[in-house]
Amino acid sequence: MNSTILCVKNLNKYYKNSIKANNNITLEFNVGEITALIGHNGAGKTTLLNQIIGLIKPTSGSVLINQMEVTNKPSIARRLVSSMPQFQLPLKGVSVFQSIESVLRIKGFSKKISRKKAEDIIDFLQINQWQNVSGEKLSGGLQRLTSFAMSVTSDSPIIVLDEPTNDVDPIRRLLMWKYLRKLADNGTIIIIVTHNLLEVEKYANRYILLDKGCVKADVKIDNKSSSSRHLLSILGIEKNDTELFSCFSNMKYYNEERKMIIALEDKEVIKAVDLLLMILKEKKATNYDMKIGSLYESYEEMVGRND
Repeated sequence: MNSTILCVKNLNKYYKNSIKANNNITLEFNVGEITALIGHNGAGKTTLLNQIIGLIKPTSGSVLINQMEVTNKPSIARRLVSSMPQFQLPLKGVSVFQSIESVLRIKGFSKKISRKKAEDIIDFLQINQWQNVSGEKLSGGLQRLTSFAMSVTSDSPIIVLDEPTNDVDPIRRLLMWKYLRKLADNGTIIIIVTHNLLEVEKYANRYILLDKGCVKADVKIDNKSSSSRHLLSILGIEKNDTELFSCFSNMKYYNEERKMIIALEDKEVIKAVDLLLMILKEKKATNYDMKIGSLYESYEEMVGRND
């Protein structure tokens, strides 16, 4: 099994107009995991991916693969990381099969192995009837599937994908996630940008929520568990009193409303309630609400309104 480790440390990307696309991001990505990057448009998800694969140089901070700094060595990053950009199209005048085969040949595979790998992924995604169709004649969904196939067949230890299931029909979306799960189970690091929260809940192992360039939540997902996600809202609390709840990573405070929202796992509820009772007794909060929520509701509570 692959033992590659990917880390980003204190990563910052600022643009000339003072926009902080990524703001002091530190993360570690684990083998065998599918990690979903979620957040509003402009939250910094694609910028983070592009720094990992060496297309954009960070303002400061570092990207490390197996403890090797690759921030200033983009050629190494591109050799170790396979990517599917958001707007990539198959080659014009080249068929689906030829597009996949040519990428594998560029990656150093023999003609025989490249042909076999291309045949296998085409069979898996059930796009055989279009394998000899030129890229520019394909529908948007088939173009995405071809781009996906070009990105996931080269045995790279790290694969990053930017909204891969957009425009793809429901059956083949499922096949794409199944293929990613197979890769992850064999030790590949998978990082995927997506806005489809239902797919994240069902297929990912972890989600990282970005908002205005910052990590707002980093949550493990137990797809096999009946564990619930709880949303605790505390009203009338001053910002300095929220320090009591700093042990919970998925917390956001709204200054104007004097309101704090915390997304809790089952195992965190008892501790959160104990702290809640303490501040209520000390009259440091005026009211509260606790409910069971989906990832969509957690997302909406965490980034769905203005500070």
